Amino acid sequence: MSEINETGKKAWVASEAITQFLRVTLSSGELAIAGANELDIGEVMEPVLAADDIGTVRMISTPGTHKMVCSAAVDAEARVYGAAGGKISATPNDNLIGIAINAGTANNDVIEVLRFTGGSVAGYGDDAYLAFGADDDVQLLWSDADASNHAFVVALGASQAMHITDVAAKASDWALDADTHPTLYLHSNTTPITDYLKIGVHDGSGAWAADMVGGAAIYLGFDGLECLELAETATAVNHLKVTNAATGNDPAIDAVGGDTDVGLTIAAKGAGDLALTAAAGDITLSCGIVAADTILLRAYDIDATAYKNMVAIASHATVPTIQICPTAAEQLGFHGATPVVQANHIADASGDDATAVNAILVVLENLGLVASS
Repeated sequence: MSEINETGKKAWVASEAITQFLRVTLSSGELAIAGANELDIGEVMEPVLAADDIGTVRMISTPGTHKMVCSAAVDAEARVYGAAGGKISATPNDNLIGIAINAGTANNDVIEVLRFTGGSVAGYGDDAYLAFGADDDVQLLWSDADASNHAFVVALGASQAMHITDVAAKASDWALDADTHPTLYLHSNTTPITDYLKIGVHDGSGAWAADMVGGAAIYLGFDGLECLELAETATAVNHLKVTNAATGNDPAIDAVGGDTDVGLTIAAKGAGDLALTAAAGDITLSCGIVAADTILLRAYDIDATAYKNMVAIASHATVPTIQICPTAAEQLGFHGATPVVQANHIADASGDDATAVNAILVVLENLGLVASS
């Protein structure tokens, strides 16, 4: 039957000789001297002369103050931390013990300490640690390392990962490799292991501001209203690059990626218009560095349900070329005239110039280049 101890003192067999008032822990059910970062159960009240002797421990939960052994000088009212060999020190580490009531001047001095019973929890002060896991997997602290800007710090250990998830999923095996840089994971409640937003992974040259895993889109917005949607293409190798600019230069939007040639498509929805506007400057359409590259202006043919070329602007052998209606099938009109296809060849076998001129006049009138007679 289980027992309880209400005295605050308890005896165990010791695994080694232990000096009076050293911090101790349990190892295989026997007393052992506690290490610097090792949580202890209290201090031995009398010297333990040899292994297998009985040692009585004043447990950390015992009310009142405790006598403890210094490893170096400690000022009165200083915070004290675990030190090697079961001692205490004013040198900060992840094992905050308590507050020194009086000063110690040298190694092996015994002083009075008010212990914090919450292990590494400090009730106040800068550089106070709250540590979790083994080997400092994570620490929470208020740091004064930046003298002009004290800060709350979350310090991550070997895994470099911080997960925010529903309570029901807190013990999940995330099946993720350890990160090499601090990374935050925000998990879905629906399928938390496979669906999450990954933030961070900053390697000094670039960072994933947000990586949606298990989803198809990321939305950015204001007051719950969508402003920008970033959509996924499976096995994508090309993407968009947006670059800011210094004074006197223009920001840039570029298509970049794994392919040698990467185009860029901008499309309006439905019957919506696509507008390029320059308040006071020029609108410039530039086309590549390869000879014979062409800028095409196309219009959608509703009847044919296809786009048709209307204007082609190209450079051939350094000579600029503009073609309006690149083929005879497209229709053309000026000054409000109904667009018409290319007119047939005009010839006058009889030699009557007036007939030929009149035929040309009809073509010009159809195009709207001259008014109808």
